[in-house]
Formats: sequence, C-alpha cells, structure tokens
Amino acid sequence: MRSRICTLLVADATAEEFSPFGSLIDPQEDQRSATEVLSKDGVFAYYPQDESKMLNPGGEQLVCSPLEMCSRPRTVRGQMEYHHCHETLLFLDNVILVVGPQVPESGSMDGITPQDFAAFAVEKNCAVVLKPRTLHALAFPRSNRTARGLVFLPYQAHQTDCHFVDIPEGAILKPQL
Repeated sequence: MRSRICTLLVADATAEEFSPFGSLIDPQEDQRSATEVLSKDGVFAYYPQDESKMLNPGGEQLVCSPLEMCSRPRTVRGQMEYHHCHETLLFLDNVILVVGPQVPESGSMDGITPQDFAAFAVEKNCAVVLKPRTLHALAFPRSNRTARGLVFLPYQAHQTDCHFVDIPEGAILKPQL
C-alpha cells in the first residue's frame, strides 16, 4: 500500500483542547486558577489544587522513570503505544506530543483514521495524564536538542502493560508547527 502523509497541525496544549485524551497539569495556569494561596511571607507560595490534578487518578502506586527524547524527524509511522492504566508524563523541556483515540476494549483499530489523531505543543514543566488505552507516540523535542521528562506508571506496567498497535495502514502522521 502506498504511504500517505497526514499533517497534524500542532495546537497549544490546554486543559480544554487536551481533554479528549486526558488531563493537563500546567503549573503556570494552575497558579492563576488557584482559589487560595498558602504563605504570604515571600519565601514561597503554594497553590493547592483539586483532585482533577492527580498524577494517579487510578490510585495506583507509581514508579517514576527518567525519559530522554532525542531529536529526530517529526513523523510517526508504523506503531503507537498505549497502556490499560493511566500514564503520566512530566516534560522538563518543550515537546510536541502526538496522541490518538482510546483503543477499544476489543483491541481492534477498525474505524480509527488518521483524522482521529492530534498533536500538541506541551510547555516545559507541564504534565499530561493520559486516559487508559490512549494511543501516543514518543514526544518530539521542540528544538534540535534532547528533551527530558519523567514517566509515571504503576510498577508492573513498565513490564506487563505496554502495548503497541499499528496505526492506520500506510499513514504517516506528521506534526506541523
């Protein structure tokens, strides 16, 4: 089958735009939307959040693993991964994240098209909490340098809950700024 390039316009990651795929934890936005600030002595400010900002919505004990994302051509071809649990990614650098719909319980990719995928510009120090079974690719650094982050998954998920599926046949997903 002939390959076809599907351009994904990169959107700024906001809580609203990202909601079909999971939740976004943006420290700057969360600071502005906090209903209270603890400590007014100038040494620190703490902005308590509600349960919508949990790193582990499933209540699992999480393991934190470092992640390095090397600079490479911004294309997704072949396969993407998903987990049956929530996955949290905390990005320490600016990245582009390509995500797709949740894989049905059946595991079938029938009916999923390249138009079901999206690309987001995620700012450094932001975290995304992916819904269970949400397709995603390794994030791309926004610059030509290696980007770093942290992956939070339940302990056994690294070994037993990492699934790869083929994206729609012949599709090449290309995020474009």
